[in-house]
Amino acid sequence: MWALGAVAYEMLHNRTAFHGNTEQDIEMRISMSGGYNDLRRSLSAAAKGLLQGLMCQEVAKRMTAADVLAHPWVRAAAQAQQVHVLEMAEVAEDEDDEEAAT
Repeated sequence: MWALGAVAYEMLHNRTAFHGNTEQDIEMRISMSGGYNDLRRSLSAAAKGLLQGLMCQEVAKRMTAADVLAHPWVRAAAQAQQVHVLEMAEVAEDEDDEEAAT
């Protein structure tokens, strides 16, 4: 789950979560609690909470897969995607109806 947080960080920030001049610097930042780069101010509180929960140093406190799937930010994104897919299906159905009528 921690690695998912690091990848999500990179996707939302367009940069790596951990910065350092050497591999040892990066490894040190990874081993520190909260050693990742600052979160963007423009991120929603829900997105920040997800990243912080995934990249929590303490394994016992880190989010589980079930926690991630139930997280409000993930659920909102899934719902938005579902609506988009349904809208696309309606457009395709309308196009099929128009072709059948011609």
